[in-house]
Amino acid sequence: MEKANRKHTKRNGQGPPSIVMDSAATSTVIREADKDHVQVLQDLSNKTFLNANGTRSKAGNKAKLLYKIREPANEADMVPSLAMNSLLSTSKLADANYITVFTKDEVQVFDAEATKLNIEGEAVMKGWRCPQTKLWR
Repeated sequence: MEKANRKHTKRNGQGPPSIVMDSAATSTVIREADKDHVQVLQDLSNKTFLNANGTRSKAGNKAKLLYKIREPANEADMVPSLAMNSLLSTSKLADANYITVFTKDEVQVFDAEATKLNIEGEAVMKGWRCPQTKLWR
């Protein structure tokens, strides 16, 4: 992914233009308005998502992202009631052995199998990933 411009347009013809990286999303969800930017599958999803406001949203079809990434990071669910933005799960990226780095200006995803990190200094914060929820705390 390249640096996003201020109009939230898609880059390199990859993926939905409104997709937002989400570290609290355990699955990648795609809104209907972005369906032309993913491969919508015939299989129906059996998932129901709990929204931040406490409501629930039922998924429709399963989908595949057009990014060149491994499973399960390329798996998604269409959510007809999702209105604002599609959500890209950093949890699924981690499950597929990708490293996600956020800075004040951009987010970058690296293939952990082909990337060597050289970190100098100590972490100012450190957390852990809950094995049940797959969320970071």
